[in-house]
Amino acid sequence: MLQKKIEQDYAASIEKLSAWWWDSDSKVLGEEVILPNGYSDAIDAYSSSLGSRIHTGTMVIGINYKHKSTPVALRYADRKDSNKKKKLHAKKVIVTVPLGVLKSDIIHFSPSMPRWKKRAIAKVGVSFLNKIILFWSSNQIFWPKDVEWFNDLTGQSIFQFYNPYSKNNGKPYLVGFVVGDDASKMENKYGNNDLTYKQELTRRAMIALRNMFGQIPEPGKVVVTMWGNEPYIKGAYSYNKVGIKKWSRSDIALKLKKRVYFAGEATSSDKFGTTHGALISGKEAAKMALASLN
Repeated sequence: MLQKKIEQDYAASIEKLSAWWWDSDSKVLGEEVILPNGYSDAIDAYSSSLGSRIHTGTMVIGINYKHKSTPVALRYADRKDSNKKKKLHAKKVIVTVPLGVLKSDIIHFSPSMPRWKKRAIAKVGVSFLNKIILFWSSNQIFWPKDVEWFNDLTGQSIFQFYNPYSKNNGKPYLVGFVVGDDASKMENKYGNNDLTYKQELTRRAMIALRNMFGQIPEPGKVVVTMWGNEPYIKGAYSYNKVGIKKWSRSDIALKLKKRVYFAGEATSSDKFGTTHGALISGKEAAKMALASLN
């Protein structure tokens, strides 16, 4: 159970977590909040004043910050047609892509990122966590409404189940979490076919739930995630893997030539793997970029 709890929190197999730094994150006081419509509500609130200045459906493929006398040049392409390339110029750039994207070298930096920055990126791990959300009708609820977490103790299940019933106005669904090597193996084995992947996760989830609750009805709807296979995400969030240094995350956050700044949960030394860690780091990077303009 202890191993399950640790792996669930950090979405990495226990063998890959640094024995020294694995739990160096800080705890945040306060109630958990569920956004009924997902993170789009938060994105809409923060982006409402920006309007058409947000370019969606595009992927950044290059950042040229070489010449101090000229603005930073960003090359980006249409996501649906990579041959359609455009260029954008800015005085400062804040890079907030997930750590998995930084590791994959999708974005070409010119000049290349210095060795200390590359070493820092390599030292921090990218975790795997996926969810299966199973929906039933209100008259089919078979689980105790006041229990938040369920675990199949037979040792055969790859899932832990979360019950948000008390926090989501009584909507009848369960969320199954699969993490670490189990999540990676599922993506590698079944991820080439979305339907097969969904069916296999559903099959395994229902076996685990029936081990706990007996004969239960099939869900009316199932939603799954596959974050490792998402080309612009490539994983869940960061963790402190074996070999990480105390300064690795702060090195990822360090700016390049006072022109390119970095933010995101992976740059946070004590709030990594969290939404608030990503948000706070973004605000800090924006403050530094604005201050350097004065």
